Amino acid sequence: MRHLLTILAIAATLPFAAAAPAATPATLWAVTTMSNAGGALVPAAGHVAATDASGNLFVAGTQGGASQACIVTIKYSSSTGAVLWRRESCGGTGTGAVAIAVDGSGHAVVAGNVSGTFRLIKYSGANGAPLWDHRFDGHGLEVAHGMALDRSGDVMLMGQTIAASSEIWIARHRGEDGAMAWQQPVDAGTAVTPAAVAVDGSGNAFVTGTYLNSLGHEDWHLAKLAASSGAVLWRKLYDSGGRDFAAALAVDAAGDAIVVGTTRFASGASNIRSVKNAGATGRTLWDVVDGGDGPAVAGAVRADGSGNVIVTGSRGDDIRTLKYSSTGALAWQARYAGTAPGAESGRAIAIDAVGNIAVTGRSYSSAGAGAELRTIKYAASNGAELWSAAHRGSGPEDSGHAVLATADAVYAVGLATGSGGAGLLVAKYGEADQVAPSNALNVQGLWWNAAEPGWGVNLTQQGNVLFATWFTYDAQGQGMWLVMSNGERVGDASYAGTLYRTTGPGFNAVPFEPARVSAAAVGTASFSFDDGGNGVFRYTVDGIAGSKAITRQVYSAPVPACTLGGSRDGFPNYQDLWWATAGSESGWGLNVTHQGDLLFVTWFTYGPDGRGMWIVGSALARTGNATYEGTLYRTVGPPFSAQPWDPARVGMAAAGHAKLAFRDDGNGTFDYTLDGITQSKGISRQVFAAPATVCR
Repeated sequence: MRHLLTILAIAATLPFAAAAPAATPATLWAVTTMSNAGGALVPAAGHVAATDASGNLFVAGTQGGASQACIVTIKYSSSTGAVLWRRESCGGTGTGAVAIAVDGSGHAVVAGNVSGTFRLIKYSGANGAPLWDHRFDGHGLEVAHGMALDRSGDVMLMGQTIAASSEIWIARHRGEDGAMAWQQPVDAGTAVTPAAVAVDGSGNAFVTGTYLNSLGHEDWHLAKLAASSGAVLWRKLYDSGGRDFAAALAVDAAGDAIVVGTTRFASGASNIRSVKNAGATGRTLWDVVDGGDGPAVAGAVRADGSGNVIVTGSRGDDIRTLKYSSTGALAWQARYAGTAPGAESGRAIAIDAVGNIAVTGRSYSSAGAGAELRTIKYAASNGAELWSAAHRGSGPEDSGHAVLATADAVYAVGLATGSGGAGLLVAKYGEADQVAPSNALNVQGLWWNAAEPGWGVNLTQQGNVLFATWFTYDAQGQGMWLVMSNGERVGDASYAGTLYRTTGPGFNAVPFEPARVSAAAVGTASFSFDDGGNGVFRYTVDGIAGSKAITRQVYSAPVPACTLGGSRDGFPNYQDLWWATAGSESGWGLNVTHQGDLLFVTWFTYGPDGRGMWIVGSALARTGNATYEGTLYRTVGPPFSAQPWDPARVGMAAAGHAKLAFRDDGNGTFDYTLDGITQSKGISRQVFAAPATVCR
């Protein structure tokens, strides 16, 4: 069957972006990790690397040896590239790593195969201790091929039975213990090849793969499975009339699925084809083909926060990268051509906080020297090349397998070969182009909707990262706080990220144990600002979507002026995010808004039952030099989803007393009495990106 809507993106209709690099990035560090048992240590077969909230890097690989092979998981320090821990799971024939992901608590989940059956392991992010280890248990899922985590940290594992008629399966494993919640066959045939798995914001799974049709030609298959049960909600078969091979899959913020693959024709020609399907129904929304000279092979696909789609692969002997709008219109195309002959290709994509695009893969720059790991950065607006960097060992076949963008850097992960064998190569590049200018719109402070008193959002802005704490109420009207701890800048004055709900030790716990804090993703949030005092807050929580106009809350004068970076000029203002000194009690914090001689303090912590609890000191007055005191209140109100919001349902009751005394600009003491319990804690400003905001 042929699709009715086919848009041909002919190369001649849109000029290529300029190929000359504008800059060379600083290599902050580059390390090669080798096998410790002889043989090679190579990147995982699928998703190779992931980062935690602090920018530390987790990489999965396969280690060969004389008598056994191993799944290898390594955590690298963000600052130095040092190996913080390394773990191995070994077996015989058929052992290897498939994919890695990091959950909201910073723990690493690794999928692979040991001796021909699947293996799923969760490691503590802190020290690499195994939290659980799940193996093939006779349910029919024999070999793992891919993995994705949903917002709750549950694992969607894609696998395949190997028999006369092979079959693609999806199994959902619970994040807390690895137990299988359900499994579901998706497609079967004599030659089925899984390609990719992804999840949407509600935890539904999408899976794509290639299979042989009745004529013996390859077509690709796309299916959507329900998060709760694994029931197949819809299936979509794709047949262009040629031979269609699925390569990669992405799900955008609207929940629509984009499959990129390669179409080959009897004439020998081939194209990169990208197809977007509606998440709700599977209906084809658009179908675009990258036409041009030379054979083409699809490599990877990503969707940015605005629904634009980025595709990379190869065309002829060049790396080909394309950007499509959310409607499938070609925005730009770029190609990277090395300076020496060789089959170059793009293999992975990352999108940074301002929407610029990093691609990594393989290129050639010296005749006879072999391939190199090549990473290229393109401008979001027009595809102009911002920079290009390469790393090459002395062997014949280096290449990039993964690329990741953090707030101020880009990681490239791949393969390095040399006289000592093959190893994992990791490079970190500095990102001056990614850092927000010091005169960028600054939104740090307390925001609300004046027509809906009783809830608010505290925003802390550092570099291109927005830390948002939303103080609101659950379905029972009790205080509930949600946090977007790593909101990425996706426009000049826009941020988006995942919303988490956390549990932890009670506020009065002695000692407070950070290891007991856990975070579960419950939805998404985005913020867009018209100016320094007005914006829009959009959210989805547990499948409930909403949008609210917000304004900066002004309660006293003067209101401080805040900028990224700079000096406080000897007049300290304490408006910021604070936590226990040196992060010793990570998991709770204080949002402080400072106007005139009043502090508005919101304390996000946990009740005795471990559930999130927030307490507000709405008017801590200056009582001495750098000292502020006042009443603490506990509030109740309408659920966050209430429409309309009824301010009459908001209630406030005194719950205690607080005193903040600051020793200097960045350190102080938080003394409080809450529900009859008196404690004292050292606090310091929390720094999570650079530059930090300075308020005066």
